Amino acid sequence: MYKVLCVAVLLLATFAFVSGSKPADAAASGLPTPVILARNKLVNQTAPIPLTTIFTPTADGLYRISVYGATTTADPNSTSSRNFQFFWTDASGAQMFDFDLIAGYNQQLGQFDEYGYSVPLVFEAKAGTPVAYAVTESGPPDNSVYAIYYTVERL
Repeated sequence: MYKVLCVAVLLLATFAFVSGSKPADAAASGLPTPVILARNKLVNQTAPIPLTTIFTPTADGLYRISVYGATTTADPNSTSSRNFQFFWTDASGAQMFDFDLIAGYNQQLGQFDEYGYSVPLVFEAKAGTPVAYAVTESGPPDNSVYAIYYTVERL
């Protein structure tokens, strides 16, 4: 009986000691992670999108937007292009960034960022000022269909 009790105590002590340890490559706990404030997918789009507010910050802060666009139905006769325009206000005033989402010129299927990848942008936004976007089109209207996906995070 004494041996069984000793083994049980040793096993319990070992379990208690090991359960609190972490591997050397474990992530530190308690670090803040970005908070998603807004996300949207706009599918089956055929026309420009007017200026649209995404959110209005309640506090000054650092944010990130990730944007992805894709042509889902091509128009081989198209000579138009589309741009995702992004608007915010930082410490220096009103700002605008124009993501060249080239959907035109022979309308190829698939993602249409001119560099071939999604576009993240880190920005500072002032409290009480809207953060917004628009999708513009240059050239004549066409028969293509596109989709825009975006996520906004507070850093």
